Amino acid sequence: MASLIPLKVEKKLTEMVKPSKHIPQQTLSLSTLDNDPYNEVIYKACYVFKAKNVNDDDNQPESLLREALSDLLVHYFPLSGSLKRRENDRKLQLSCGGDGGGGAFTVATTNRELSSLKNLENIDSYAALEFLPELHVDKDGYRPFALQVHKPHNFFTFMRKMKDYFIKQNMKH
Repeated sequence: MASLIPLKVEKKLTEMVKPSKHIPQQTLSLSTLDNDPYNEVIYKACYVFKAKNVNDDDNQPESLLREALSDLLVHYFPLSGSLKRRENDRKLQLSCGGDGGGGAFTVATTNRELSSLKNLENIDSYAALEFLPELHVDKDGYRPFALQVHKPHNFFTFMRKMKDYFIKQNMKH
């Protein structure tokens, strides 16, 4: 039986989590296939990971995920960068490192238990979008990765910008 409680997701302020170690400033070029504007598609993937053995009022998953993201960005530093098309030739470049990098980290609250939503399986796409971080585009481009943690029920979702020609080609079939 479906719940009569309307779904409400409130997204709090998004912060930029910096890599736990300094990453030198660098600009990376992307491949010819990645630079094709027809391949520039943003996929929002919703993966749900439920915390185990955690009280609903516990901040541990939030702080653990923030720390883990900071450590992850050291090894996968392009995820902390910003994708942008150059003015002169419209090719994509990824600027990362330095003091401006970081991964978007949002804390959201929801009024429904994850189990009441069947772990987001077969949920309609408009409701699923509520569980994904926002993509912010500005003069500096956009971030290729974002993470959103949901409280008080301790689960998280993420969004990534996929620039992978192989995946795109295989998704068409």
